[in-house]
Amino acid sequence: MLPVNIPSSILHEAIAVLSGTFAPLNLPKSSSLILALLYTLGRPLDCIEIQQATGYSKSAVSAALRVLESHRLVHRVKRGRRSAYAPSHSLAKLLTEAHVRMLRSAREHLHEISKQIPKLNDNIARLDSELSNAIRILEAGIRGAQSESGFKK
Repeated sequence: MLPVNIPSSILHEAIAVLSGTFAPLNLPKSSSLILALLYTLGRPLDCIEIQQATGYSKSAVSAALRVLESHRLVHRVKRGRRSAYAPSHSLAKLLTEAHVRMLRSAREHLHEISKQIPKLNDNIARLDSELSNAIRILEAGIRGAQSESGFKK
């Protein structure tokens, strides 16, 4: 039984779409799907609820949650004698920071390529400038969101 009253096919489709946006995080598929589930349902879930919603075994859920905890993407919420799990950051902040990391990595790789192939230096300098602008825009958005929310996390 799913922890919500919506058709499982619709829930699974929403989770699949959202988990795809986590690609820059380089998480295992099970961790991405569980994180997407937590964001989609919008409330903390315990291991049993996660098992019911995903069809994963208890050990697979535990392993995926350990990965998410180690990356500080989820945190535990006490619910009676059980722990439930909730995302640690807003979805906007998580995705923005993940994409900033991805763009920074792309810039580093381009710098390495420019050292190997000097003929590409002009093109790589242009791409580097565009990536740098994208990073600035995303970081400004993070700062703006933090000041609007009144806290920094």
